[in-house]
Amino acid sequence: MKCRLDPKRIRFRITKEELSQLQIDKTLSETIIFPNHQALRYTIHLQDANHPFALTYDQNNIILSVPETHLALLSKAPPKEGIKNTLTLGENPLVFSLEIDILEPVCF
Repeated sequence: MKCRLDPKRIRFRITKEELSQLQIDKTLSETIIFPNHQALRYTIHLQDANHPFALTYDQNNIILSVPETHLALLSKAPPKEGIKNTLTLGENPLVFSLEIDILEPVCF
């Protein structure tokens, strides 16, 4: 799983294998450990259909909540589009998205 951050956008990208794992385990998570032993975690939680597609931040954890119904949309979305939403934070909207990485690794 990859997470790309910039001031106006947070993009999560997962492989097809990670999508399958998310469907089974309901959670994907990665942690970055910094030299001072602090950590930044980013997590995708699969939620039931009545939860919104949402982004939260809690205790150094960026959390993307994805309703199960959105996974069908995700698998049908064009490459590099995925599913996305926008948080409106005053004058600074923050776009967040989830994409499937369809490129297969190249072996040399």
